[in-house]
Amino acid sequence: MKERAIQVGKSLFLILGIGIGYAIWIKETNLGIPCMFHTITGLRCPGCGMTHMCMCILQGDFRTAMKYNVMLFALLPLLGVILTDYLLRYILTGEWKVLKWETVVLYIIIGLMIIFAILRNIYGF
Repeated sequence: MKERAIQVGKSLFLILGIGIGYAIWIKETNLGIPCMFHTITGLRCPGCGMTHMCMCILQGDFRTAMKYNVMLFALLPLLGVILTDYLLRYILTGEWKVLKWETVVLYIIIGLMIIFAILRNIYGF
């Protein structure tokens, strides 16, 4: 169990480090990874605005963060709970197993994100 906790900690630390590095890069150069879906189609995908949203969250500007991608902003706490539950279960049992309720919730989230993408391109929010 201790080894799994260390493994998860190292992975989270690496992901956090990459995220912080990317945030510093954006802050210093004002260059981010462009959305290929938007570049090709001119439409906004479900994730468009995510980088700006995260940068606003890091600065504590939650109102502006919500404006960049309201659906993802609203779903972040739920995604955090699911990820935490998943990682704790792995640490405690050693199984990479997604529970049925998590699968159902993730499918609902995917559906909501697709509906959000369609509506944001039709109505512009």
